Amino acid sequence: MGFEKRSEATKYKAQDDDTLEKIAERETAGGNPVTAADIAKFNWGTDDPNMVDEHLRDELGCCKRGEDKRFVISSDAETRSDLLIPKRFKKSALDVDRSVTLRVKKKAEPLPQFEACAQVRGICFEFDKSFVRSLVVDDLKKVEE
Repeated sequence: MGFEKRSEATKYKAQDDDTLEKIAERETAGGNPVTAADIAKFNWGTDDPNMVDEHLRDELGCCKRGEDKRFVISSDAETRSDLLIPKRFKKSALDVDRSVTLRVKKKAEPLPQFEACAQVRGICFEFDKSFVRSLVVDDLKKVEE
């Protein structure tokens, strides 16, 4: 299952002592099954804990640490960018109890790109003229056939 576009993601509204894990739990309970790793990858392209902590500090202004020594979010922090909460694609379930008829039309075969190659040697033009000399007319008729 993939994510919707960035423009359709929800902007996170900061809550004190929030973590990506807590945000993911609330989202999942609300019907949007995401993980903390999903949120991190969606926003910063990584779920490496050290890199995520750097982004939390640098972009979301986190300066407090939780019991696990990881940054926690504060509602009064000055942020440089928004934390976006990705929305999962909605699966479209097919009704397996219903029969479906597909009508398929036969596609016409494409025309061949070329039939054969031909070469006419010695095509010459009179000086300052745009017509070929009469000695190649017989060869050109063969090419036409």
